[in-house]
Amino acid sequence: MTQMPAVPNRTLIIIGIAVAAFGMAVIVFSYVPELIASSMSQQEYQNARALEGPIFVFGVAIIFVGGIISAAGFLMKKVVPPHQQRQEIFLFHDGQQNGPYQMEAIMEWCKAGRLNENDRVCVKGSNQWVSVTSFLGMDDLAFTSATSHATSSLDQLEKLASLREKGILTAEEYENKKKQILGI
Repeated sequence: MTQMPAVPNRTLIIIGIAVAAFGMAVIVFSYVPELIASSMSQQEYQNARALEGPIFVFGVAIIFVGGIISAAGFLMKKVVPPHQQRQEIFLFHDGQQNGPYQMEAIMEWCKAGRLNENDRVCVKGSNQWVSVTSFLGMDDLAFTSATSHATSSLDQLEKLASLREKGILTAEEYENKKKQILGI
């Protein structure tokens, strides 16, 4: 099986940034008594000033936690499955090398039954050719099932077209049945 690239965990990075931003808001909040001192009594002002230090420390701690979460996002890389990768893929099919293609095209051809378990793929920049089944993470049975379903759908569509051409089905009946087979 091909080695899948690992990328930084964006979710953790974004959560870390959000936590750090909250910590900054807490620090700004710790300075509110200084901003509104003129509208406070002397006792209220002293009580607020007494909380200023702990609130500031709490804000710094939150920023620190946010930084740790973001760092974890960079360090804890997650594996990206092939179908989510934006990469160029070469295909060896019917004795010819073709491509490069995007993963979406390879998946569509698999679903349409145009590929078989003997076809091989290679990611651009690599020199390792692997079977389509292992690249897509399927076993041979699942691949055969997916392609045979596509083949049976194609057979059904051909039969429908034949029935329409013979006048047995109307154009509307043909279109309805075709949509049903294709799952549209």
